[in-house]
Amino acid sequence: MNRMNSRRLIFLAGLFSILFFLLEAKLFYLQIVKGQELAVQAIQYRTELFPYEDYPRGDIVDRWGRSLTDRGERPVVVVFPGMIEDREKTAEKLEEILAIPSAFLMRRMSEIEREKSAQPFVLKVNVDSQMVRELQNYPIPGVYLLPMITRYGPRSVAVHVIGYVGSQKQKKQTEGSEDVGIETIYEDVLNRGSHRYYWRALVDARGRLIPGLGFKKIASSEDHVPRNRVVLTIDREIQEIVERAIDSWVKKGAVVVLDVASGDVLAMASRPAFHQNWLDNGCQPEPGSFVNRALEPYHPGAILKLVVAARALEEQVNGWQLIGYPQTKPFRAGAKVAIKGSLGQEEFLLSPLQAANLLRTVARGGLYSPPRLVLEIQNGSGEVTKFFALPPSQRVMSSGTADQLQLILKPVFLSQSKFQDRQGNYYAAGVSGRNTYITVPSEAANGTVLPQTVIPDWFVGYAPLENPRYAVAVLVEEEKFDGYMAEQLFRYILKEILEKESVRAEAGNP
Repeated sequence: MNRMNSRRLIFLAGLFSILFFLLEAKLFYLQIVKGQELAVQAIQYRTELFPYEDYPRGDIVDRWGRSLTDRGERPVVVVFPGMIEDREKTAEKLEEILAIPSAFLMRRMSEIEREKSAQPFVLKVNVDSQMVRELQNYPIPGVYLLPMITRYGPRSVAVHVIGYVGSQKQKKQTEGSEDVGIETIYEDVLNRGSHRYYWRALVDARGRLIPGLGFKKIASSEDHVPRNRVVLTIDREIQEIVERAIDSWVKKGAVVVLDVASGDVLAMASRPAFHQNWLDNGCQPEPGSFVNRALEPYHPGAILKLVVAARALEEQVNGWQLIGYPQTKPFRAGAKVAIKGSLGQEEFLLSPLQAANLLRTVARGGLYSPPRLVLEIQNGSGEVTKFFALPPSQRVMSSGTADQLQLILKPVFLSQSKFQDRQGNYYAAGVSGRNTYITVPSEAANGTVLPQTVIPDWFVGYAPLENPRYAVAVLVEEEKFDGYMAEQLFRYILKEILEKESVRAEAGNP
């Protein structure tokens, strides 16, 4: 009996030894051999990742390399849907703090639920200090403030030139948005980046943030892709001057500033404007905000008298003669319709960009060339991969005719548009397209009569009077104005530009 018990004990001991050996071997395999891999999988299973940058794209910069989109790191509001406890209360609280419609947040959450995805998303960028304080003082589960590199900051300029980045779904939902800016035109050049960093949040089985661990910035495992950048001819300082002026004076209109010598677009602004982040924040921009009025055709008013006078001088017209499209075509201005009068208030159309280039042509003694907006494309190392040379110039009027037009301009503005730098030697020349406030009927292609069209207030010219450097076109499309709004804006903008130029010269900067 004792021998049998001994055998049983030996058998059980051997069996347990084998089982312990197998268990230890399994633990060794899991902890030592596969330990690192399993640890990574466990972290991934309990991890929420969020990009450290909203759009990994190449930058769009001005002629001196300064960002036009104000790209940079700033706090953003990020929503983690899986961590939200009460959707309705959260949406109402965020509407109170961030001024974002609660319906927008509820819609986003419903879309995420339908897609069976709990991916975090940015709710608001460009969060001001008051919003930051309220979110910090009254924490909301599932809503966090995270530092993030955003493409569009509060000082983003030239939005109609730049365009915006957004999903096709967002663009279709935004009424009237026609994305024809640099972002779209150079999509293949700019959209070559990859995310370099992510925010990692460790969560429990219910998707709640684990207290004490918070968020950690981690490097991406993706290969780094060098980013191209597009360099425009815009001068950010001049663009800011124009935008400050137009925001202070005009609700609806446009301004264009050209370099007389090269034809480079130094500034282009249109109002009303939109902010590129509105598309992500659920706000519907003001109607007409996506229209770039600097490129839209308008009735030129009295500006057309320059074209008529130029052709009359070229043809040595003495007396009355009908001047039509074939005679104005060399000036690259207007539409393919007959000109019925020198006031241009019926069928001849001109955009602010064309108007500025018209005065630039006069300032250059009759030499015409198309404006240039894109200067070059650079790779990730800053090397120029494509340079856009200046378009060739073409003589569209004799130098004698240009001289006569310059003489026509001088008497109009010497007494009204005097510009002085610190040495007191600047004057401007130009022409007013000012009209009394009138409307003209327009007709659609199908013959239906459209609502009456407002004749805008124009002012175009160049400065300085001697050796001009800047050609400026100002258009004011207001229902009520005193007839001098465009001229006042023109004078203010050029005064600021010339003063800025003097400061640059004194500092030894270009």
